[in-house]
Amino acid sequence: MKKLLALIVLVSIFLSLTSAAFAARTKEQELDAVRNYTRQLELKLAKANDVNKRRQLESLIQKQRIREAKLIREIEGPGPEPVVQPVTPVKEPKLIVITPEEKRPTLEMGLGVGLVAGMTGAIGNIRFNDPMDIKRGTLKVGLGYAQGADTAGLTRKHVILFVDWIYRLVPFGNRGIWSYLGGGFNYDAYTTGQVSGSAGGQAYYGIEGRAGAGSYYAEAGYGLVRTGFSPNYSGVTLLVGYRIGVR
Repeated sequence: MKKLLALIVLVSIFLSLTSAAFAARTKEQELDAVRNYTRQLELKLAKANDVNKRRQLESLIQKQRIREAKLIREIEGPGPEPVVQPVTPVKEPKLIVITPEEKRPTLEMGLGVGLVAGMTGAIGNIRFNDPMDIKRGTLKVGLGYAQGADTAGLTRKHVILFVDWIYRLVPFGNRGIWSYLGGGFNYDAYTTGQVSGSAGGQAYYGIEGRAGAGSYYAEAGYGLVRTGFSPNYSGVTLLVGYRIGVR
């Protein structure tokens, strides 16, 4: 009886020490043990020929792999908290509005008054806009009347023909005001005391804008009117006028 009790005590002590040793194992050691056992099972599976035996080994291997994955998660612990990147606000795209260029009438008629080569006068003109599809180009023909004193102090009257070419420049912002450069030739068709004179010329800068059913314009430049004899007339050309579209 005493021997039996002593044997039971020894077994209990052995089991306690074994459990303590197993419990004291680290997670890493336990993971190594699981992997070793899995490899042993895989070797047995490779040699097994019995179908039932193979199924049993495959089930055990699957359980060991699940246990291995669980130990790996416990060892690695929860992953780092995801870093939330600050959201950069998206700038709204700048809306660019392209205003189509206003279509001009093909034919316009106008009248301007002021100074013509330094003489008081007025010019009626006809404008052909964008001739032969030349964008921003204008062919202008006109008939003018002017009078001024010559070098002898005598007042002379003139009927003058004009042929000009105008190039329209870019508009001033979105206000509908355009500028242009112009230049051409004139012919003094009639002057006091003589039937006709000879050819002269003019160059100028102008601005124009819509007003009502037509457009106003202003031109400033320099002109030369030649009578064919002394004196010739040269000086500032300064005109303001209004024109309307015919078609």
